[in-house]
Amino acid sequence: MKITHIFETHIQADHPSGARRLAELTGPTVALHESADLRFPHYGLKDWEEIEVGNVRVTVLHTPGHTPEGICLLVSDLTRGPEPWFVLTGDTLFSGAACGKGLSGKAASTIGFERRWNPALRLGAKDEFVRFTLAELPAQPESFAANRRVNQGIE
Repeated sequence: MKITHIFETHIQADHPSGARRLAELTGPTVALHESADLRFPHYGLKDWEEIEVGNVRVTVLHTPGHTPEGICLLVSDLTRGPEPWFVLTGDTLFSGAACGKGLSGKAASTIGFERRWNPALRLGAKDEFVRFTLAELPAQPESFAANRRVNQGIE
């Protein structure tokens, strides 16, 4: 199997990303949303851009929020049909991470489960969601800013 694409859903702050090193070892250019503020060669993905890899179609959805450049990736198995089979949400939908509150601690989840059980997704209005999500957040770890600069290619 050959690696042909390297997608980043956002500029990571939790840890240094291995995407650029993977690109050095395998050849493809790292791809992030076109709005990402980066200082290294990369491919700028556009909202609703479609990339086909064999029988798989990946559709880019620009989903700013957690980060301005955040994206989700809709994945379709073209042998089954054009409809998306699943979505990779990156850090758009949290189920367990250091970047939120009231998280389940599960390593993975589904949108259906989160819509039913995640209290933040049960709120009706955007202002309620923002107020709930930002209330009583712990301070961001000091390493986050440094990791983000590394992942942007600044340091």
